[in-house]
Amino acid sequence: MTDQKSTEQVLEDTTSRLDEIDAIIESSPVTVLIWSDEPGWPVRFISKNISRFGYTQDDLVSGRLKYSDIIHPDDVDRLNAEIRALTGKKIREWHHEYRLVTRTGEIRWVDERTIATRDSQGKVVRLHGVIFDITDRKAAEVQLSQSEEKYRMLFDSANDGIFILGLDGRFIDLNMAAVASTGYSRYDLMAKTLKDIERADITGRFEELRDTLEAIGEVSFESVLIRNDGTELPIEINARLIEYSGEPAVLAIARDMTERKMAEDALRTVMMSLEELESIVNASPAVVFRWTFDGERRVQFVTNNVQQFGYSPSDLISSSPSYSSIIMPEDRERILGELTEHHENSAKEFTLEYRILTKDGRVCWLDDRTTARRGDKGGSDHHQGIVVDITARKQAEEALRLANEKLSLMGSITRHDVMNQIGVIMCALTLMEDDKSDSDRANHLRLARAASSTVIHQLEFAGTYQKAGTKAPEWVHLRLDLAGALNSIDLGDVIVEHDLGNIEIWADPMFEKVMFNLIDNSLRHGENLKRIGIRTLIKGKRLLILYEDDGMGVLPESKELIFDKGYGRNTGLGMFLCREVLSMTGITIREVGEYGKGARFEIVVPLGKFRDLGGAR
Repeated sequence: MTDQKSTEQVLEDTTSRLDEIDAIIESSPVTVLIWSDEPGWPVRFISKNISRFGYTQDDLVSGRLKYSDIIHPDDVDRLNAEIRALTGKKIREWHHEYRLVTRTGEIRWVDERTIATRDSQGKVVRLHGVIFDITDRKAAEVQLSQSEEKYRMLFDSANDGIFILGLDGRFIDLNMAAVASTGYSRYDLMAKTLKDIERADITGRFEELRDTLEAIGEVSFESVLIRNDGTELPIEINARLIEYSGEPAVLAIARDMTERKMAEDALRTVMMSLEELESIVNASPAVVFRWTFDGERRVQFVTNNVQQFGYSPSDLISSSPSYSSIIMPEDRERILGELTEHHENSAKEFTLEYRILTKDGRVCWLDDRTTARRGDKGGSDHHQGIVVDITARKQAEEALRLANEKLSLMGSITRHDVMNQIGVIMCALTLMEDDKSDSDRANHLRLARAASSTVIHQLEFAGTYQKAGTKAPEWVHLRLDLAGALNSIDLGDVIVEHDLGNIEIWADPMFEKVMFNLIDNSLRHGENLKRIGIRTLIKGKRLLILYEDDGMGVLPESKELIFDKGYGRNTGLGMFLCREVLSMTGITIREVGEYGKGARFEIVVPLGKFRDLGGAR
């Protein structure tokens, strides 16, 4: 009897854990299936989330529908030919991209990753696969090819690396993401070919596929690049034949597959053993949770990779802190309201986006995909799902929005100012034609020259301003950026004292220009200037960067005006640029000094936008 109970308990535990695995798969972005290598590809197993395409498990497992029945008719013959070729070559793993037709008739693109299982004679007995819905990616690629203007915007701001290659593999152009991901300088890359930076054992994939590319216009393949520091960068390249400057060329979008490779490894092993599945989940960026349904969302289970936010599983399971308490106060009430609404509407699945405060003080955006598990009476028993850090995406979206607003404003302002100065020049030239005396003509020439100089300064500033916000914000080291600014300016006899500790702030890459303009402003306007001091102070949840000099300072009525474009005795652009660059990431600046005792600028960095690496006070 004891053995029987023990067996029943093991069976119950195993069933429970398998239910958890099933739930995790259901809330993940992939569909898992097993099918036979027979005509029509009859399905032996498919996960319940095939419902996202409008079908049920029973539709396919029962045989009412074969897998080929839901594939777009134009893709079936191609897939069949490819599978025949791959199985004939004894290849174990491969992937395809093709279209599925949903029950409602909608066309969805999918990326299928397949593993073939063979018997002792090498015959394929079944195929295991996972399907990713890549419809959005395909739509983006089509949109990219439709408009050169849209292509240019995406080219300059895309997170993926984008290369334009000659048919010989030589780099013609590349975006900043491509430069950053490889670690080479743009100059170095422009002197290389794709083959030069591929891993030695797979080099030449582009050359191998060039004939196919020229025949059908597009091709996809995987490669591994060697970064400048010697590390590997696995990528998936989607290449399309284009015309560039009147010559045939290749537009190649290179997507970093590092995280996806990790996820694929996890999915391949999910069917092998529960222990291996748990190990792979913990190595992925997606954190798996199970919460109680209440205001605190008490954590019942969480995978070890929650440590990416600084918390251990035991911290959250013991409610020290509770999950609700790490949600930013500004989002907490909204999230509780959304949870209550989903509960009242008996929603089975829902998505939330909110911010949390990590253990080290960073603010992270999360994408929370939750499934409600209900009890016998229909009420929510608990919630389970995955959360993914989407901070980088949110920051990039905000930076792009701000950049577009700033560039639009700058374009209108610059056009207005330049047209005014050109009007002055034209007027002066007209007067020169009418005036006969040399002295009057000389005065008009000086006027035209001064207006021309103003136009040059305005256009130079517009070029500098255009750079603000066009690159994604990054962690900027205060001491290093100050050193860069000091190397670009002649201080004369002025002494610069600084105590910046070891602090980084989340700012536009042009932050060094802010430091330069503050120092330049002191040198230009600080009468009898001898000393400049720069230091940091952590006050409450904010970081203060205090900039002071011992010049005359700023008149009370000018404290806000100095940040207006055009104010001042020179170009009136430097302090305007400082405020604009800082505002890209929510940082503020104001002048708080006492006139006669020197200028004092206070830069305020909000919570989550700075980190102390040790040594700051």
